[in-house]
Amino acid sequence: MERTARKITPLRLVTAALLLISQPQISLTVLAVLLGLLSAQTVSKQAVDERLDPAASRFLKEVLGAALASCLQRSKACLQKATWPFTRILVQDSSTIKLNEKLAAIYPGGANQHGQTPGCCACKRSSICCWLSFALSPYVRSDQKASPDLLPLVQKNDLVLRDLGYFAVRVLEQIAQRNAFFLSRFYFRTAVFDLKGCPIVLLDLLRRNGKLDQWVLLGVREKMRVRLVALPVPGHVADQRRRKARAHLQNRCQLSKQYLALQNWTLFVTNVPAEVLSAQQVMALYRQRWQIEIIFKSWKSHFNLEAVSHSTTRQLLEVALYGKLLFITLTHPLTSPLLAASLDDATIRPYSRLKVSLLTSQCLLSVVFEQWGIDVGKGLARQMHYHGRYEKRKRQNIWDKFFSLS
Repeated sequence: MERTARKITPLRLVTAALLLISQPQISLTVLAVLLGLLSAQTVSKQAVDERLDPAASRFLKEVLGAALASCLQRSKACLQKATWPFTRILVQDSSTIKLNEKLAAIYPGGANQHGQTPGCCACKRSSICCWLSFALSPYVRSDQKASPDLLPLVQKNDLVLRDLGYFAVRVLEQIAQRNAFFLSRFYFRTAVFDLKGCPIVLLDLLRRNGKLDQWVLLGVREKMRVRLVALPVPGHVADQRRRKARAHLQNRCQLSKQYLALQNWTLFVTNVPAEVLSAQQVMALYRQRWQIEIIFKSWKSHFNLEAVSHSTTRQLLEVALYGKLLFITLTHPLTSPLLAASLDDATIRPYSRLKVSLLTSQCLLSVVFEQWGIDVGKGLARQMHYHGRYEKRKRQNIWDKFFSLS
């Protein structure tokens, strides 16, 4: 630091960023009030704006990285006790939040015939037991483009679990080259060949056999050897899939007959041998990927991840997001499946992610203020006296206009 911080110290900045998890709105004033309560002083929003430079964003990002590393170290001991054939199970997924138009140049959104809409895609990369990495990227960077982002984290005997949006044969090849495993949904337009190189008409093969579990070659150029697993689904499930697919397109184009017919099966590609995972175990394991959707729901519903106002700047947005992701990282072990598995008493029920998120967001401020010995009544009065008044400006406010009439 170039000088000694008086009001906005590094610890107070991190703490205030953590406390934003409980705020329904993010603004300079909200952050200034939190910093004022923590320091028992008053902090102007202009001072906060000056402090929220690129260095502050990098600082919060590095703190988040340190927390992720610590979380990973704590989980290794639990992972060693687990009896599964993989070192880790890595899940890669993303979630999107809408931003204001001022940030469209930095985080551009999708475009249509009416122009471009602002958006931000926050890609979350994680394992089942602990978070490994977070990254922020614009909406226009699709999951397909983000597919290789996980490769630097992949280690020997890892299992990569991802949805259809990340399907890319070239990336699956690179995962296999690292002596790791993958499990992904199958993209129906990918060319399939038998082990002799002859093309396979997948729909005809499924109609003849009813189900499938065999090694094939994937991709016209790659010819990658993978295990293709196809399991039939009940008729009402297939009909529901077709309805959702049509509703998602909103009559913009017609779905092919082949795609609609393939909805009668759930198709996977993997390089895990059948001796390790049977076809039914493949289906059961892939269903666990839905847990990350529950996590995203808890973030948006209870952690106010989408609390972005029209005046939010880039630095304020990044500080707030890194602060919230830091809080999520620190509290995630509380609802980890490994915590429940380590309990000696089998009658103790594990924590619910949604319920813990709700209670935490509602009670966090009270707990922190009590631990820090902050007099909320006295502190709130000071903040109200400083931030609750009209600001100095050239034009008259309503009270100036009223008294000018007398």
